[in-house]
Amino acid sequence: MDDGDPNTDTSAAVYTFNGGTLTLHAANDITIDPDTGLVMQELDEPGLSSGNIAFRGYSDDNFNNSSIYTNATGPFTTVVTRNTPVPGFPTYTFTSSCCDLTFNDDLIGIEIRISDGVNDEKILLLSTTSGTLTPIANTINTLSPSSGLVFDGLDVPVPDGANYVFQGGDPNDLNGVYTNLGGSLRVVADENTTVPGRVDTFTGFDGDAYSLEGSRILFEGSFASGRGAYLEDNGTLLKILATGDTFDGKLVSGVDLAMEPAISGNKVAVDVSFDDGSAGIYVLIIPEPCTGILALLGLVMLGICRRQPSRV
Repeated sequence: MDDGDPNTDTSAAVYTFNGGTLTLHAANDITIDPDTGLVMQELDEPGLSSGNIAFRGYSDDNFNNSSIYTNATGPFTTVVTRNTPVPGFPTYTFTSSCCDLTFNDDLIGIEIRISDGVNDEKILLLSTTSGTLTPIANTINTLSPSSGLVFDGLDVPVPDGANYVFQGGDPNDLNGVYTNLGGSLRVVADENTTVPGRVDTFTGFDGDAYSLEGSRILFEGSFASGRGAYLEDNGTLLKILATGDTFDGKLVSGVDLAMEPAISGNKVAVDVSFDDGSAGIYVLIIPEPCTGILALLGLVMLGICRRQPSRV
């Protein structure tokens, strides 16, 4: 509970709300850093999975040295700190630029900065597997499947078991969504991919709007006249809902993923805005089995929470 800037907050805490009960898990000036024994000065980036939580915390007054903590294996433990050995890169260290995280199925996806003390900082993507930090991709030697060039930018991964999905870009600003589903790193969609239901290609992807569950990858993509939610299911790329569609009796002006994770089984959660200025959060059902082109008529609205739009 903060404004995202640790240098301006006077208090912060991590809570969960379940069955009508609000539970405090950690708070600055109260919770002890299990690694240093110091009181945490700031908390942010909370994630929830299977009743467990993960978050980023700072235990120094200057908010320079941040760490990631979780209670997924019992009491709060440290997942990664600035002093943690960098897996796969023994000459590198984690920097004070740590880090973004996702928390899915008790696995933590981490985007973190590393440095060898000589060259510019690099980006390393990690996941936690059985308590071990496992490298996923980096901007040192991981090649983009889109171009064969080393990644120049990466965003926080979403893990699911041994699989993962993330967004990345190469030095020529060719961006895409990538996964290792199928056994090796491959393209889910990039800016050379034709948008389902259109003749043009994607123009970009939201850096933290994607989810993975089983063989299904849900992501948010942009095109020349708008944006939408798209699903890869067993290698087939499908449209869920996008700008220009008619839905709930109105013309769609924009679609965002409503939460992370935004997919659960055959249900997806999307935040839809309409050209009349209204908006709603919808839970939609993907028809089973999902073997053909996904039709809007096949989506079933489970629930709506109407609100005033917070964006243009």
